[in-house]
Amino acid sequence: MKVSVIIVNHNTAKVLADCIRSLNTFETEVKYEVIIIDNYSSDDSRSQINELLKVYKNTSVIYTDSLIGFSAANNLGIKASKGEYILIMNPDIIFTEPVFARLINY
Repeated sequence: MKVSVIIVNHNTAKVLADCIRSLNTFETEVKYEVIIIDNYSSDDSRSQINELLKVYKNTSVIYTDSLIGFSAANNLGIKASKGEYILIMNPDIIFTEPVFARLINY
């Protein structure tokens, strides 16, 4: 595994789905995993994330049982990661081109 993408979600299921779709559309050259940490969302995030997991096999989720905050949630994702590189990103990022290879080469 080259890159572990850590995304903390808190009530942002709709933008998260767009983020994951764009990531999987453009990042085809570098092997990566996506770890979503759902930080105790109260919207329909759980069902949305479960649907994403069915489609994107490189994606996993950690559900928290309380609101633990952004940093603690990222730390959970980092502990679960297997990548050589870690990318922490917000769920509202939309990929419009591949970037992993360039970031790694840099």
